[in-house]
Amino acid sequence: MGTTTGFIFTGYPYHESHANEDLYHQSVRPLVEAAFNGARCTCFAYGQTGSGKTYTMMGPGQRSVDSEGRRFYDDEGERNDDSEAPPKGIFLLAAEDFFQQLKGREQDLQVIISFYEIYCGKLFDLLNRRQLLHARENAKNKVLHIFLAFHPVQRDV
Repeated sequence: MGTTTGFIFTGYPYHESHANEDLYHQSVRPLVEAAFNGARCTCFAYGQTGSGKTYTMMGPGQRSVDSEGRRFYDDEGERNDDSEAPPKGIFLLAAEDFFQQLKGREQDLQVIISFYEIYCGKLFDLLNRRQLLHARENAKNKVLHIFLAFHPVQRDV
């Protein structure tokens, strides 16, 4: 028999009227805090096409509009000053908290990220021109994503 790994589902059902910030503070922020205590954490969005996964994780797209119907961004991708501030996605909220917690640390820590998508049963590296990835399990029962790129991150000051 192999080693048993525990899995705890901490998700909550959310209605489309819930703000990304609500979801983040209830479900994701505890993962950021756990990561600083040595836990390995994963956050993913699952659902049918058009259900809001990308909006939740990334925030509004370039053509999204505010509550008054004004676009957040113009055709060149610049912020439209006439619209409300666009809501932040889970990734941005987590990155802000992550780097805020890094500020108070004495250790010299390095942040490395990868970002992939599972779409129609295939894996794609979203930080490497959607390169097709392959998942393989090694002799130690660890799943490896072959060809997944890892990128060091530095916060602009």
